[in-house]
Amino acid sequence: MMNQINHPHPYAPVRQQMRGVSSLIITIQNIMIFYVCLWATSPILGYGLVFRVLAVIAVAIWAVLEMARPQGIFGRMTAPVLFVAVYIVYNITVESVLVGTDGLTVYLQVWIMLFLLVVYESRRYNPATLAPVFWGMLATMPIWIIATYSSLSDGGEFNARRLSRSSDFAREISEQGVGGFGLIYSIVLLLPILLVMLVRLRRFDFRSAPTLLRAIPYGVVGLIAINFVTATILILKAGYSFAVVISLSAVAAAFFIKKRSAALIVIIPVIGVFLLYFGEGIMLTILEILAPIVEGTPYARKVADIVDSLNAQSAVGTAGIRMERYVRSLTLFMENPIFGVFSREQIGKHSPFLDTLAQYGIVIGGIFIYLMLYLPVRMMKLLRNDFSLPFAVFVVVCLQAMTNSVFAAFGVMLFIMFPAACGMLREPTSRKTHRR
Repeated sequence: MMNQINHPHPYAPVRQQMRGVSSLIITIQNIMIFYVCLWATSPILGYGLVFRVLAVIAVAIWAVLEMARPQGIFGRMTAPVLFVAVYIVYNITVESVLVGTDGLTVYLQVWIMLFLLVVYESRRYNPATLAPVFWGMLATMPIWIIATYSSLSDGGEFNARRLSRSSDFAREISEQGVGGFGLIYSIVLLLPILLVMLVRLRRFDFRSAPTLLRAIPYGVVGLIAINFVTATILILKAGYSFAVVISLSAVAAAFFIKKRSAALIVIIPVIGVFLLYFGEGIMLTILEILAPIVEGTPYARKVADIVDSLNAQSAVGTAGIRMERYVRSLTLFMENPIFGVFSREQIGKHSPFLDTLAQYGIVIGGIFIYLMLYLPVRMMKLLRNDFSLPFAVFVVVCLQAMTNSVFAAFGVMLFIMFPAACGMLREPTSRKTHRR
């Protein structure tokens, strides 16, 4: 039998060249994305004008390269990208008319977060390409976590709360690598991602990790574990009782929810909201019961530290004050459901979901809620055999956006770290066997 000769496709060289160009573009884009993520999470980079300008340049370079990339997102707009554009344009228009351009700085953190959603959409069919950014972020996060913990241990219990506001103190302490509210609540979202990776190691493909890290025995697992342990300790130490309750809700979802259920998707966030209001008292009661049991052991001091943190003035407000703010926004929305009140000054400023509905009405508010929940819901649909990871993230996003502000750092975890981790998931063996 004569050997068949496979003639190359006439456009093969061109296609190969396009693939090479696309690969180079993605590499450069990843560098730009990493800088934006580092800027959003690193306290040291947060205040310097040069660092901010570099972040703007990084976004611009990413956008230009995305336009040049074959089948880039700007050439095939998806619904989330269009909704991001609608929300930001509406946001800028309303605020410019009512307050002036000076008032736009309040929304920069949200815009950066939504930019990262656009970045995800550009890689939605291959989120594994975000893996280099994922590993780079895991290498840097312990630096800020440990620096912040050291500040709290040295008597800086109020630092995290005071850093949520712009001030000379905030700039000074941030330049020392100490993070605040944004860092604390971003690692609340990172926590369930790391937990699932540790508990289900065999389900993840870590070949995307840097070669040097893989060359070190248990280097990959060690880096994930260091991030998980340091993040857990900081959340407990920081004194944000809501952060502790949200973290526990996410861990419970990651551990106990294995299969998809419409009832669970509704019930768990409701239970989480209940715990946000009553969880602090429940936790303090449990810890008071544990105190005499662990007395005389190395854990006694740890239990006492957690109790002190939850009782500290740095804990995020009281349930009564929060409820008043939530009710204020909800009442304004009910009174102005279509267009909202427009003015930011009237709203409660403590629940992004309720605040946006109150300020801009059901259409724009609904768009914002959709954008926040889009990715966790999408992943819950796609990852039927790994439901615990996207569901845990869904729980955190719901509870966080219902009760606390969201920052650019939160967007890093939601739109970069989360899909990158999902992109490392291996296909179930049973599915491979079925396909054969």
